[in-house]
Order: sequence, then structure tokens, then C-alpha cells
Amino acid sequence: MALVKCHECGAEVSSKAKACPSCGAKPKRKFSVLKWGAGIFVAFIAYGAYVDSNMTPEQKAARAEARAARDAEDAKQAAEKKARDDEKACSNQTTAFVMSQSFVKQRLKAPASADFPYVTDDGVKTSYRGDCTHEVLAYVDSQNSFGAKIRTKYYVKLKNQKGTDDWRLLDIKISE
Repeated sequence: MALVKCHECGAEVSSKAKACPSCGAKPKRKFSVLKWGAGIFVAFIAYGAYVDSNMTPEQKAARAEARAARDAEDAKQAAEKKARDDEKACSNQTTAFVMSQSFVKQRLKAPASADFPYVTDDGVKTSYRGDCTHEVLAYVDSQNSFGAKIRTKYYVKLKNQKGTDDWRLLDIKISE
């Protein structure tokens, strides 16, 4: 319990008192944002119910049609955004380069010895051909059957399953 000043006479009053003992003034009520917000929300709901109950069947049908058109437009925009995002994801040349390495490793005599260059190194070329298809020209340094480390050039054509992490090998050529 704290002492506060009365807003009327300035006397000290208990914060729990219902009125000032000196002048009888009631304490000011504190403004509650939460209560006001809840009140405004309830008012909007009541107003919406009132407006809705006073609409003719034609007005209600027009309102429902407008809502359906907005929902259809939103769905169309969401589908277009997903298509753009999928195309952007499947046209990522760095991912295609990394995936080509796994297809090449499967065909090496000593896959554990494979050293691939970076996608930005000389001798590495990646190109996007559209429709989630990529071509990669690069090289790998790996051990041959005799244990000697040799540089081998390769060409890989691969395709990403749009919207997934699945890659399919279309063509591979490894120079011996």
C-alpha cells in the first residue's frame, strides 16, 4: 500500500482508498489499453453482425462472390510465387555442380580419393538449360587402378525434380 496525492486537494491518500478522506474526491481510474482494445473489438464484431443481418440476399451473394474472387486471386499469386521460387531453386548452378560430383564419384575406381575443384575454379563450367536441367563440365583428381592420382575431365547432364531435392542423371561422360 502506497501513499499518493489526491488529484483534487493534494492531500496524501492511500492507493487503496475509495475516496480522499480530506475532500471526498474519488481517485481517477487508470486507463486500460487492454480493456479499450477488447471493447473496440467487440464493437466491430457487433457492427459486422448488424451489417450482415441487414443485407439483402443479393448483397450477401455479391459479397461472397467478391470474397471468392479475392481468394482466387490470392491463390493465383501464391501459385505464381511458388513457381518462381521453384524455378529459382532448381536453376541453382552451384547445387547442380555439387550433385554432379556424386554421380561422378559413383563411377570412379577410388571414390574416397576424389578431389573436386570449386565451382569458381578455371576448368569448371556449369550452365542452366531451363526446365531444371543443367550441364556441368569439370574435372576430378583421383587415384586410378594403379594408385596414381590423375586428372580426369567429365561432362554431366542432370535434372532436378522441381520443388524437391531429387536429382536425376540424364547423361555422363568421363574421359579416360
